Amino acid sequence: MGRGGCRLFGMSMNELLTYNVPLQAVIKDWRLGAMNYLLMLLIVLYILGYQIWYQCGYLHKPAIGVSIMTALEMPEVPVAHSSLPYCSDICSTHVKACSCRDYHAEEVLHQGDSSITIVTSTDFLTKDNIITMREYVANVENYSLLIEPTIYQVNKKPTGRNLVLPGDEIQGRLFVGRLGAESTREQQELCQEKALQPDGAWAHPEGQPTNAAPCYVLADTQVNGNDVFKVSTLLRSMGKSLDSMEGKDWKKNITRNLRDSGLSVLLSLRVHSYQPGKGLIKPYYVLDLQAEGDSRQYFSIWSVDTKANGQREYRHEHGFRMEIAASGTFANYSTADLLDNFTNGMALLAFSAIAVKFIAIYFCPLGQVYKRAMTRDTPEGQDLEKLMDADFEEVKSKHQELYSHQTGTKEEMVLRMAHHVHDSESSTD
Repeated sequence: MGRGGCRLFGMSMNELLTYNVPLQAVIKDWRLGAMNYLLMLLIVLYILGYQIWYQCGYLHKPAIGVSIMTALEMPEVPVAHSSLPYCSDICSTHVKACSCRDYHAEEVLHQGDSSITIVTSTDFLTKDNIITMREYVANVENYSLLIEPTIYQVNKKPTGRNLVLPGDEIQGRLFVGRLGAESTREQQELCQEKALQPDGAWAHPEGQPTNAAPCYVLADTQVNGNDVFKVSTLLRSMGKSLDSMEGKDWKKNITRNLRDSGLSVLLSLRVHSYQPGKGLIKPYYVLDLQAEGDSRQYFSIWSVDTKANGQREYRHEHGFRMEIAASGTFANYSTADLLDNFTNGMALLAFSAIAVKFIAIYFCPLGQVYKRAMTRDTPEGQDLEKLMDADFEEVKSKHQELYSHQTGTKEEMVLRMAHHVHDSESSTD
């Protein structure tokens, strides 16, 4: 098909159906070269230094799920009720009678799907909601709570393999303090007591011994590799006491102690399995109990029991409720995640090349010259075919007539002459 052949919209088919390929143009401008290499260096440092090394980009860090099993144990040494100030026939509240009882562990502990409740007192009521008696759980602060968290990965990809970490293979620490607030006397004393034990209190969950709050403390004891905390330790980590007047009455707007009113807190369980710049570490978790808001605390559970004689007994159980919120990740080595980071790096390098090209064309004084150097088009294929069909000596002779001081291969000379013919015809038109 010749140049005068089929045309559409005033253009030949060669002009309509062009084939575009990237052109490697060498721009001899040190400013653009320095900018290009600087961007490339920054991208390489970002990918290798920050994403892959510091952020451990070679690790897969999926979301986690946590299943917590708990058990409560009564104090080994019973305490005489007469030594407990809240165990008295004469109540300091509006209730006519108060007493204490050594509750069995299963009566005190209530576990839900995402909550743990430890009963501190029980109100017995008539069907008209009139309290007839209040019964306290004797020495509830010295009950021991065993926590066994099972950690598992939650992969979004259906083909992802979910790893599981049993509770006896992961150790926890309890955070003592409150972020953004001054530590209380109870918190300071707890950190000082734990500091007397080897590695008992740390300023950081991974080390640095300390005896001042805020701190991270070990469990009071362990059973088969699972952490056990006393109820008093959990309360003191928040700076709370069941005898503190921070609660409210459920019927009247009256201040009550937390033993009478109950309280609700957030139990944050954060899993750590890697350290930035270091990689995988032995997994551990951090427990952090925070009171929900600064208002007066209150929590209770209603229940109705039917006695043997058919009479109903209405109970109002107040307690220490912990709502569980899990976070963190359970990481493992992943070639796919490493390749993803390299792919992101290649994309950033390509983007930087486009950015430098844009700056060279539109912001440099020689932008139009650089644009011309970056974009070239060949003459039409038919013109090249005619010249290539000629002998080398004939091509060389015609080339010397146009370019007396230049030479090259046959292909280079043909391309140069075809450009000359194409430009001449364009100027004639």
